[in-house]
Amino acid sequence: MVEDVWTGPEGTWAYERRGASGPGIVLLHGMMFDRAMWRPVAENLARDHIVVSLDLPGHGASSPRRRYAYDEVATDLDALVRDLRVGDPVIVGHSAAALLATRYAARHPVRAVVNVDQPLAVAELAERLGAAGALDDEQLVQLTELLIASMSLDSIPEPHRALVSPQPTPDVVRGWQQEMLATTPEGLQTWIETSARSITAPYLAVFSREPWPGHDSWLRKLMPQARCEVYNVEGHFPHLMDIARFTASLRDVAAG
Repeated sequence: MVEDVWTGPEGTWAYERRGASGPGIVLLHGMMFDRAMWRPVAENLARDHIVVSLDLPGHGASSPRRRYAYDEVATDLDALVRDLRVGDPVIVGHSAAALLATRYAARHPVRAVVNVDQPLAVAELAERLGAAGALDDEQLVQLTELLIASMSLDSIPEPHRALVSPQPTPDVVRGWQQEMLATTPEGLQTWIETSARSITAPYLAVFSREPWPGHDSWLRKLMPQARCEVYNVEGHFPHLMDIARFTASLRDVAAG
């Protein structure tokens, strides 16, 4: 495993690279977490893939940015991917980072996209974030703590539970919110659906629980090539609840 820092136009990105050969897989953690959440997945996949897990800007050991606009972050992420020479990657995003992965795939070549526990119906989420935008720092931390509590971290089996360590930093949370607050909830929904429709690569969505009855059909109408896997487990981290199943699915996606 190589642990290093990549320097881009808006700061540094800390990352871990594993594996010597095979298709490239890039792992993006959810907001308020860091790359450690991917460690058992990365170690498993590195037997036959090149795996890059990184800290998103403002998280872990990566520096914060002046702006967290998804397209700007995706452009810098693509420069990192090209500098590390992993080819067109399988881009994997957890939670809100799955929206970044979806947008990345709409603008840059990928082998496939894997969305972990993030429905693409985002208008309701945008409305909640809009209300959160009026909170002061103390209130925002309290809100994010409630959100973290809803993720059922205690359901993650040991020793992997220790890898999921939330970091609810108000400035960073606000920064990542700005993309969703810059338009109306309806405008944001149109933006993500337009992004999704432009993706031609395979798209796998993995959920702990089905987001709503009929979600699979809704997603396939949006992206005919998409498919869903529902693990029927607790919490927000299906990739850590069944690592063997998750890594097998990623191998299938990477193999095309």
